[in-house]
Amino acid sequence: MNFGTILKHLRQIHFLSQEELANKLNISRSNIANYETSKNLPSVEILQKISTLFGVSTDYLLGNTDIDNPKQILEEKLAALHLSEKELEEATKHVLDYYSSNQIINSISKENFSNSKIEKAFCIIQSIAANFFGNKIDKTLGESFDFCLPHSADEHNKMLEIQNYTKQKVNELINSLNKDKIIISQNIQEEIQKQYGNYSIHLLDDYSKLNELGKQTANIYIKDLTEIPKYTKKKSSQDSQNED
Repeated sequence: MNFGTILKHLRQIHFLSQEELANKLNISRSNIANYETSKNLPSVEILQKISTLFGVSTDYLLGNTDIDNPKQILEEKLAALHLSEKELEEATKHVLDYYSSNQIINSISKENFSNSKIEKAFCIIQSIAANFFGNKIDKTLGESFDFCLPHSADEHNKMLEIQNYTKQKVNELINSLNKDKIIISQNIQEEIQKQYGNYSIHLLDDYSKLNELGKQTANIYIKDLTEIPKYTKKKSSQDSQNED
């Protein structure tokens, strides 16, 4: 979809008239009409205002991706993995390497990843990257372009440009993330392992596989276990004194 179609769709699902949207953006109704009929494109400033107003990325507005807010989705999904900075870096590198390959349609073996969290992070980032890549392919080479057929020299060069474009988008997204939301520092990981043993990191990994219902159920089971003496630590004299 082009910008005009996307803007009209967003305006309508938010039950706004052209006049109401224009007032929110401090522009005239005729500007909105011209945007929606693809007669004009907005300035960078107005584009950013529209992005903020509807909670979508400028890339989505421009038709570069079908995902309305890639940054938000990345932060939410990666946060559930409890990654270290090194793990995020490795997952990102695998994605960038994927789009540096001449065999772009090849899959990556599990053996390429240091652990399952990195593999999952790769899949999350790759799903976003693939959407940018696919949309750029459609715009540049056409929706009927077939990867499996022989390519002309011109098509090959355009493919390289699209791969570089995709890597640029991945880097922009990763650099824009709020790392405090998704990264567990090395110090925290070491402290968790020190306090609860090496299995604790794997426990977090397993926990990240659960949906919301699964997490709620797991929390109930853990709470129940804390009430059974067989499964709980013996209280130290210091703990008893603190309770008193």
